[in-house]
Amino acid sequence: MSDQQPISDSAANVGALATSRGTLPRGRTVLIGTFGSDDSPGALLRGPSGRVQRVELGDDALGGKVTAIGNGAIAIASGSRTKVLHLP
Repeated sequence: MSDQQPISDSAANVGALATSRGTLPRGRTVLIGTFGSDDSPGALLRGPSGRVQRVELGDDALGGKVTAIGNGAIAIASGSRTKVLHLP
């Protein structure tokens, strides 16, 4: 017998975990997910106000442009600086 929870139990908890207080840092932008294919990647960012923004390559975010979206990370370039956000 497996120690893992059944998929249905995990799926039922996703909404509760995503909206739980104290789960993600507040007051700054946080990467909350990446998705899509290698040809068309996307990411979800949650801003300091709690607003969720869906971004793709080339979109404006954090005062710069999204230059890369990978497995659990996003890079945003502004001038000569690049900020990388990772999943918590």
